[in-house]
Amino acid sequence: MKSFSVSPGAVKTDFVLGLMDHDPVLGQSRFIDTPGLSAWTQVRLTSGTEDWLSGRFVESGWDLDEIQIYKQSILETNSLKNRLAMPSF
Repeated sequence: MKSFSVSPGAVKTDFVLGLMDHDPVLGQSRFIDTPGLSAWTQVRLTSGTEDWLSGRFVESGWDLDEIQIYKQSILETNSLKNRLAMPSF
């Protein structure tokens, strides 16, 4: 089973458009990612080429080819791991 924690990036949503009414500079400088960026990141993650990232945090804006360069270091240091405490029942 694969599990990824994916940040969609800074997507200009309806909520953000409401914020931009109050501060237009905020939205134009920060909210530049498209929903398609997150979608393509998730397609690639489910393709199997990045299975080694399962259980880890991934930002949609990252170049996954470049992240591959750091694979050994990420695995050795156990970086980007999700560390949410699960409730005990």
